[in-house]
This record gives sequence, C-alpha cells and structure tokens, in this order.
Amino acid sequence: MSLINYYIIHCNNHNERLNNIENNIKSVIPELEIWDGTCVTTIEPNISNQFKRYDTNIEYDPKFFNIKYPGQIGCYLSHHLLVKNILNNLPTTGYTLILEDDIEIKKELKTKLHNIINSGVNFDIIFLGLIHDYKQTNNKLLYELPNDCVEGKGTHSLFICNKNAGKLYKENCFPKGPIDVHYGILSVHKKINCYFIYPYLCNQMRTQFASTIQCISTRKNSRKNIRPSINYTTYADKVRLKEQQASQAPKAPRAPKAPRDPKLEQQKTIKCIRKKTNKKPFKSKQ
Repeated sequence: MSLINYYIIHCNNHNERLNNIENNIKSVIPELEIWDGTCVTTIEPNISNQFKRYDTNIEYDPKFFNIKYPGQIGCYLSHHLLVKNILNNLPTTGYTLILEDDIEIKKELKTKLHNIINSGVNFDIIFLGLIHDYKQTNNKLLYELPNDCVEGKGTHSLFICNKNAGKLYKENCFPKGPIDVHYGILSVHKKINCYFIYPYLCNQMRTQFASTIQCISTRKNSRKNIRPSINYTTYADKVRLKEQQASQAPKAPRAPKAPRDPKLEQQKTIKCIRKKTNKKPFKSKQ
C-alpha cells in the first residue's frame, strides 16, 4: 500500500474550525496532521518583500497577482510552504493530501485515494472537490480540470503526487493569482497535470464558515473598504437566495408624483428646441 501523508491547513484563533477538524474530519482520517497556516492580516507597501520573508525564491509581480485581501497572501503562502515541505521532507514515492479546515469529507475518501493510485494515472494535483458542481454523467474515476478554473474553483482538498512536488514548487515561486487561480492557469497552459474526481469527496462548508480570505483590506492609504462577500455553494444557490430575498422584502410604497409646473415644462421645451435647431428660442406669446 502506497504511503499517504494527510495534512490540514489551520490558523490559530479559529476555534469553530478546530472543532470541525477534531469532531468531524479526524473521524475519517485519524492520522491527520495540522499544518500551521500563514496568517496575514495586512498588505504591506512592499508586497514582494512580504513574500520573500517566507521564501526568498518567490518572485512576486503585481501584473499577474493583483492582491485585494491580506488573506490571499496567507492562503497562497500556506499552500506554497506545504508543497515546499513535501519537496524537502517527504518520500518521493508517496502522496500527500492537503485539506483546508472548512470542509466536510465522505467516509469513502481513503478508499477512493487508493483507487486513484492503483489506476496508474500520471498527475500533479487531483482536486477532490470544486466550489461549483461540475456534474458528470459517465462513470470515469477522474476528469480533466475545466478550462474556466482559471477563475478559481477552490483549493480546499488537493491530492498531490510527491515525485512532482519539485515542479509544483518551482511554478509556485512565480504567483499568477490566488492559489486556486494560479493552479487553474497552470493547468490550462499544460504546465501541470490536473484532474478532479466526481462525485466530490470533499465539500467546502461555505454557509457554516465565513471566509478568512475576503476580509477588509488593511493596506495603507486604501480609499475604500471592501465589503465581505457572501459565500455560495453554487451559482444556483446564489440565484435562489436572491429570488428568496426579493420575494420576502416588503415593497416600498411609491412616492406621490410632484404636481406639474407649466412654466418649468415650457422652459424645458424651449431648451430642447434650441439644442436640435441651434437657433435662438422664440418668445412665446403671453
């Protein structure tokens, strides 16, 4: 049986997420190890140096990664440093499961992982769940990652082949966006081999846990605060929620129309004629 290492990224001071790990996720994966996530609360003026404090090999370019939230930096670094750990400390013959702490997983997860390994498919990353529901009708084990994943589809459950961690690490040193967008771009351009499994083995609990990424930016001289967005499981959920809110919201009574002013309307008519004919307005007979 192939060796699989199990990690879950978790930042301190999120007790409700820690409870999810201990009470739910570890019931399926008892040997799960907690990886201390990189918590970033501010966007510094020199973002390149901010990245290099954690890894001097990272070359940040704002043309490719326009950072809006401090959590985007923290999430990227958490995954990047864990891939670096795989490269430096774990056997190349094994595999690594990387989870985030706001998920629920299915009981058959371990069995499915060994099925993937025994299939002999060559992969760098397999997504065990995506944010949107990409329904599949045929009974394949794995499917190619859709091209629209460049928009970002979540990195809450990744299965990584250790022997290819060096390739991942090298690509991760040149961020092309938030970590899920980054992997999506690499997949579309065939830089890495990415697949996803369906039905999903892991689902992000987006209604139970608020996002730790899309928080208010604390960048200095920021002109406006960014309102935290509501997280939706699927686009259909978003539509249903909007329809529900529209049906429940009381309709405001229409304001009464102001009485017409004949003189004001005559002035508007004269201005309109003047624009169209470029002539001086005629004087109306009183």
